[in-house]
Amino acid sequence: MRHLLLTGLLLCAAASAPAATATLPPGAVLVDVVRAPEADVHAAALDATLAAGGDAAEVVQTLQTIADPLRREATAARLLDRLQRRGAAVPGPLLDALGAWPVSVWRRHEETAADWFLPVFDLPGRVQSVRLLQAREREVDALLAVLARKRADEASRSLAQAAPQVAALAVAAASPAVFDMLRAHAKSQAVAWPSPVLAAFARRAADADTFMHALDVGDPIDVLPLFAQTLPALPRADARTVLREALARPAYASVAAFALVRWSDPGDVADPLLRGMLATRDGGAAVAAALAQVPDALARIDALLASASDAATLGHLALALRLHGGPEAEVRLHALRGDARLSAAVRAELQR
Repeated sequence: MRHLLLTGLLLCAAASAPAATATLPPGAVLVDVVRAPEADVHAAALDATLAAGGDAAEVVQTLQTIADPLRREATAARLLDRLQRRGAAVPGPLLDALGAWPVSVWRRHEETAADWFLPVFDLPGRVQSVRLLQAREREVDALLAVLARKRADEASRSLAQAAPQVAALAVAAASPAVFDMLRAHAKSQAVAWPSPVLAAFARRAADADTFMHALDVGDPIDVLPLFAQTLPALPRADARTVLREALARPAYASVAAFALVRWSDPGDVADPLLRGMLATRDGGAAVAAALAQVPDALARIDALLASASDAATLGHLALALRLHGGPEAEVRLHALRGDARLSAAVRAELQR
């Protein structure tokens, strides 16, 4: 799991951009569509050789004997993919060799009519990403070794001082005993952990207190994913406590409104939290957008319309119908056009 997290992080943030060129090097191959099915078979065989303890230098030599540049680079790229998918360490000699290969297979940039070419497989860039991944794994392992000593103060300081993403990955991978130690320490005193660490801690703890702490001091870019990843795991009462707090904060109000609609009881049309949001300008629009997307949208909107009284709530329910669309929603919108409870502005909009 830690390897998958690291791989995803580096694919998004650390992979080098392929080097484009307006002039193809000597011997280059220009392709429109990559078709090299034999590369998968060959890469699987080389992967099996390495898994059985085979010599990386021999694998490199085998790759170098492939005369066709397309097949050679495709096989090398797919070998790297296979090694990373199974969490295997990519041997240094293999990385050294592939990183030094000249790029031979190119494609024309599809968004320009001029001669502008991009590498198809970008082996040097892939090698750089693997090296960064391996370096990050070593950092995480070193931090996990510190945490494993189970000295709470030292562990907390180390999390605060490490690179934020390294510390977050260490929190996710720590043993249950170490995590429980960190949890007790965080409850007993203030901790100065960076935002990604707080989010990782809240994701793993899956309780209202750690979620609320992340809301209080975390960065929205780290905390927002928790609404989809962690909120559903909380007990209903705890989830509603978190939502009530989040709805009052501009950075989280929209995502909290979506969560409130998606995870509220469809039959509870008297839900004061939901009704309170429908009556506010920004919150009501967010709830309307969420209502329009749930499977039982029309039934829920009907139930809310039946007991609505204020103009703001009715206007937002009309917005939900408009966003939902379709013949049945149009029938309901037509019926609302003459409703005296609606504001004049909304009635005028419905008449258009």
